[in-house]
Amino acid sequence: EHGDEPEEQDEDAPDGESPEEAGDADAPQEGTRRGGGHWWMLLALAAVALVAMAVRWVRKRLRLSDPAALCGSVRSYGEAAMILYRANLTVLAHLGQAPMGGETPSAFARRAAEPLKNDDFVAFATAVSDASYGRQPLKRADIDAGLRAYEGFRKALGLKERARFMWTRVVHGLGDFERIP
Repeated sequence: EHGDEPEEQDEDAPDGESPEEAGDADAPQEGTRRGGGHWWMLLALAAVALVAMAVRWVRKRLRLSDPAALCGSVRSYGEAAMILYRANLTVLAHLGQAPMGGETPSAFARRAAEPLKNDDFVAFATAVSDASYGRQPLKRADIDAGLRAYEGFRKALGLKERARFMWTRVVHGLGDFERIP
């Protein structure tokens, strides 16, 4: 008869508990596993939030250093021209071009624009030079030429140079508009 035989008990199980009820004494408790999962989820959410904040900050900095947007926020063509001239100098620096000491803006523009076939920069730099010496006032067409020149130079950047240029814009903006060589 089976009813009279005592049930086998696991030596590790406390009295009155089956091995399934006792569980493994070395295994983490069910509640502990769930709590640890919450910490990982909170860390993941915090990481996602930090990345989202960084992306938002970078996008804001890029918007704040966008020459077209900056030109739209100024009151005169002279201010817009200085912004665009600095923007063009900044992107040209990433293309390995910089004005030489004593070089006029027009001479620099011809030298820098020739290999990149960017005649808009020559027209823009000449207009800026003429305006600075009082020969001709700047016109909307001059600003448009400066914007096209900037876009042309920006598109000429390779992948590495484009990444460096974007980083420059994020960290330093386009540069000082008041002090332009």
